[in-house]
Amino acid sequence: MAKYEFMRTSTWQDGWFRSLTNNERLAFLYLFTNDALRPSGIYSLSLEMWATFVSLPLKQLKAIVHKFEASGKIRYDEREGVIWVVNYFEHNPNNRRQGSIDGAIRDVLDHSKCCFIKDVLKKYPSLGDGGGMVGEP
Repeated sequence: MAKYEFMRTSTWQDGWFRSLTNNERLAFLYLFTNDALRPSGIYSLSLEMWATFVSLPLKQLKAIVHKFEASGKIRYDEREGVIWVVNYFEHNPNNRRQGSIDGAIRDVLDHSKCCFIKDVLKKYPSLGDGGGMVGEP
């Protein structure tokens, strides 16, 4: 069965998005249109697979990842192979359903060792487990 994800049409008018090269736009759009995307915007993503799907050399994709991180659009934990699309959770209207919220909480718990989880919980405290264990060493 096909999976459909929400993407704002206003993305094309966004100044930051318009400033991107076509390769950067393709890499960014992939983040919202791949099968691994999760309700929280946190999911496993191999840089090698991402590069393959968008037909870019790995070195070029790594430079794009750094640019996206510097812009605050994503966080990538290379050690864990996990990405966080920073504003995905708040901009996706489907994430107001309890099932999506529960899925986002599971995503945080599943990726609790990622270097950016504390930042996720700071931005979205409701996704924390309440016990102070998520993101702790």
